[in-house]
Amino acid sequence: MLKKFVSEKVAVVTLGTLFSFSVVLHMFALAGLVSPDFLWGGRTKTKEEFLVFESISLTINVVMLLVILVRTNLLRVGIGKRAIRIALWVMFVLFTLNTVGNVLAIIDF
Repeated sequence: MLKKFVSEKVAVVTLGTLFSFSVVLHMFALAGLVSPDFLWGGRTKTKEEFLVFESISLTINVVMLLVILVRTNLLRVGIGKRAIRIALWVMFVLFTLNTVGNVLAIIDF
């Protein structure tokens, strides 16, 4: 078995905090308090496109936060441990793909 480098408690608090901040950020964006240039690099062409992207981002972040809360039993729902484990692996894959996409992205500073 692999040695634990980070305790589960530290990981949960860190992820919970990050997802919570991300949810608030996307809610502020939907409310018009955050510029589309800040979140999407000015690549959204219309207000409707921005709202769709933000709604999807908000939904994904809320679902990920809920997965973390269920995993730690802070939120009790009728979802089995296997389903939560699968959801955590899906999150890992999404973060990996996001990181690869960010590394390969052509950006203008």
